[in-house]
Amino acid sequence: MVIKVYSKNNGQQVKPAVKFASETDSEVAERKAVFKLESNKAYMLAIEYSGDFYDRMNEEEACLYFDMTIAINSLKSLAKKLSCSAHDSIRSATSILSDLPKEIQDKDLAFTLHGLYVLKYPQDFTELKFQKNGQSSHQLMLPTMLSLKDPFVITSEIGFDVNVADFSMQVLLYDEDMKQGGEDDDSELVGVMAASSPLMNLQDNDDETFLRAIRKARINPREEHAAGLRYLLAIEERQAFYIFNEVTKAEGVSDLCLPFIFKLEVLKEDDKSAAALSLGRQLRRHAMSHSLDKFDAAHVVDFKIISHDTDRSRAQKL
Repeated sequence: MVIKVYSKNNGQQVKPAVKFASETDSEVAERKAVFKLESNKAYMLAIEYSGDFYDRMNEEEACLYFDMTIAINSLKSLAKKLSCSAHDSIRSATSILSDLPKEIQDKDLAFTLHGLYVLKYPQDFTELKFQKNGQSSHQLMLPTMLSLKDPFVITSEIGFDVNVADFSMQVLLYDEDMKQGGEDDDSELVGVMAASSPLMNLQDNDDETFLRAIRKARINPREEHAAGLRYLLAIEERQAFYIFNEVTKAEGVSDLCLPFIFKLEVLKEDDKSAAALSLGRQLRRHAMSHSLDKFDAAHVVDFKIISHDTDRSRAQKL
């Protein structure tokens, strides 16, 4: 499934400023593209599908299902939305860099972190720049080493507005004694032990807040393949850098914040949960018949348009 945008006047294709695919804990494939469009110009949106109608058991499927979200926002509206003074709760929120530890050890368990946090632009963005993912964009990375010797259970949830950000999480097996070919880093990824879920959204079809989660992943450092290795919780964000740069250039604003709800719980395997999964209670998928715990595929055609412009109907015409 590919989304393309064309100028309605001359049919010229508009290249995405940022595009990426997301690795999830299921067979759901996710692709996202961010386009910058000019005002007072008409555009056409084309959705292209390439594939077959057979499932993984090679049986023919009568229908194919997908979820799709289109978010349309002016840079002016985003400047207001992303201001650090946009709301009292955002104004008083803590930067995640001050609360998320660089390392979690056995002595830190049971470890819990839960609340509304922000990434402050530009200072936090600059510190977290990891690698380029577009001509004028960077992927952000928040790494936490899990230096644990005993079996543990990790749960992590993050809720964010899909029109300005896209977070994902992985627990990676990490070998510090191996060098990557041609890289200065003295470590190498050995395997992915846990990945976050596909995007799950609120029941309200006009809400832009989505959730990703790693649900009670049980990891045993005593296993033979993990001997002498450590684990890394990697929280990645691949969209906000471009959005915030464009807002700053267009509107001349500063003091911007990316707010999100975050929960992290790392427990010994035999410990009981120290905190309720409150995010799971707040954020529900559109299909009422499916809970977050059961969500492992796109069951319904779920199309939504998000716009915070003054003239909503006009914005939805693209």
